[in-house]
Amino acid sequence: MPSLPSVINRGISGNRLLGTNNANLLAGRSAQERFDRDVLATSGVRHLVLLVGIDDIGNSSAANPVTDFERVMRDPAQPSRLLPACDSGDHLHPGDLGYAAMGNAVPLEFFREARQR
Repeated sequence: MPSLPSVINRGISGNRLLGTNNANLLAGRSAQERFDRDVLATSGVRHLVLLVGIDDIGNSSAANPVTDFERVMRDPAQPSRLLPACDSGDHLHPGDLGYAAMGNAVPLEFFREARQR
């Protein structure tokens, strides 16, 4: 019987993809800064699902906005907003249904095919 994949959660509140918030030593670290330590230095890693950037979105300017997973959580009536069912209430972070929509958007066939190799 093939072994089942394990999951390692390296989530840290306030992560960013595009930059580091040097004023906050506990949060706001760049994923680029953490990639070697959190992914490449972990033995046996074969797949990576990356959820990072909410703080990039929340701290982006109106002149240069940043979006992620927006197509599955966008409100068709107001495309610049989260679908109310996906919103945690702060209009930035997804709620339970938003995370479910993002999870359902990831094609699991990729993991099944790779496990069979």
